[in-house]
Amino acid sequence: MASGGRDDERDELERPGSLDPKLLMTFREVARLGSISAAARRMGWSQPAVAQQLRRLERAAGAQLLSRHARGTTLTPAGEVVLGHADAIAARLLVAEAALRDSVRRGAARLVIASFPSGISALVAPAAARLVRQESPVEVRVIEMEPPLAVEALIEGQVDAALAFEHQQDDIQELSDDPGRLRSRRLGRDELLVAMPESHPLAKDADRPLAAADLGTTTWVSGCRWCQANLSALGERTGFHPDIRFTTEDQLVVQEMVAEELGLALVSALTWRIYRRPGVVVRHLAEAPYRSIVLLTHQHDPRRVLTRLGSELHSAAVSVGLGPGL
Repeated sequence: MASGGRDDERDELERPGSLDPKLLMTFREVARLGSISAAARRMGWSQPAVAQQLRRLERAAGAQLLSRHARGTTLTPAGEVVLGHADAIAARLLVAEAALRDSVRRGAARLVIASFPSGISALVAPAAARLVRQESPVEVRVIEMEPPLAVEALIEGQVDAALAFEHQQDDIQELSDDPGRLRSRRLGRDELLVAMPESHPLAKDADRPLAAADLGTTTWVSGCRWCQANLSALGERTGFHPDIRFTTEDQLVVQEMVAEELGLALVSALTWRIYRRPGVVVRHLAEAPYRSIVLLTHQHDPRRVLTRLGSELHSAAVSVGLGPGL
């Protein structure tokens, strides 16, 4: 009888249209990694065990979800549908775990924030300081991450909030395969300026905006790959041709290289506010390019500490003079 009961339960879970959440999480791991063997290693299971779970899920779904081939797996149209719902379930579980941790601790709420470097210095640091001094204390941890990695960490539940930026022509949806899982709050516009050595011919008349086309073809220092792509796109739109010769994600190094006349650089007004290397000047561009600073959290995370974080970051953005958000 007991055995029959378990069989009935398994039959119920595996009938078409009835999906077991545990099997969905296994499928999600395989879909993300593109390989059954890679998922097995990540989960600490054997490859046959993972394959068996996938077969059970496909029987329950009544459709093939993955195409197997020599290089791994790819999603079928039905698999794409299922993955979207599996991601949503995983996101809700992560939110539930964070809320449960705070409830069990019955003390300071724990908040992990990912942010790009200038965002940490100008916005996150003062916001975190005010949070920890408030009557209801918050245990804050800050991790330095560029936007694409910060958003990925948020989706995967490694952090509770991500401070990111999107360039003028971009959309925050490009940072996530499923932006519907995330809540976005725009904190303001951060103007992009051209940094150049004070000896550069264009460094004169710094109070007058410079037409981007006047930059012509010259060497440039740029940051992350995302920033390099934005610089190239800006050149295509406005008629100059950046020759990117040097790359570094350290903004102090960027200004050092500019001061040494190795190239020009795009720096944000936020970064320029934090650090100004002697021998470097900035020019505003007539086209006024900018990046939008955005706070991202999970769509279904109701914790009040996140509302408090948003309010404190907004206050910090106002105090440093970020332009109005969109």
